[in-house]
Amino acid sequence: MLRQLQASAAAWDPVTFPTGPHWEAPNIRPEHENARRNRFWKDKDGESRCFELHGNLNRGAGRIYFRLIHDEKAIRIAHIGRHL
Repeated sequence: MLRQLQASAAAWDPVTFPTGPHWEAPNIRPEHENARRNRFWKDKDGESRCFELHGNLNRGAGRIYFRLIHDEKAIRIAHIGRHL
């Protein structure tokens, strides 16, 4: 899944598609509004931010939680592991 996320970010044009890239990985979606309050992690700059996007890992291995970084045309991963 990480390669698919990387390919999606590399092909993404944030100006044309500000809501995000076309995801190569299956089942990428935002968190439900109620769950977002539990999806805050410290970012690289020390600020707490909502990592509201997630995708399921294969065979019930958990999830990957991340957010879009428009300025860098990238994604930033906060958690890979069990479903929170």
